[in-house]
Amino acid sequence: METHFGPIWPFNIAVLSFFGAAVTNWFHIVIRGAYDYLLDKDYFTNKSHMELDERQQTDKHRNEN
Repeated sequence: METHFGPIWPFNIAVLSFFGAAVTNWFHIVIRGAYDYLLDKDYFTNKSHMELDERQQTDKHRNEN
């Protein structure tokens, strides 16, 4: 094996494995972030805005007293 790949072929395999793991982790993080964004977008577009308006009015009333 060393005649074809050189004496440092275990190091090359380790580097390729590390690079593959890093790419896999990065891909998982990007996909998970996009999925969370879509879930949040769906949740907040379907939620009524009345609750936020009522909360703001309640906070203003508390600050006046």
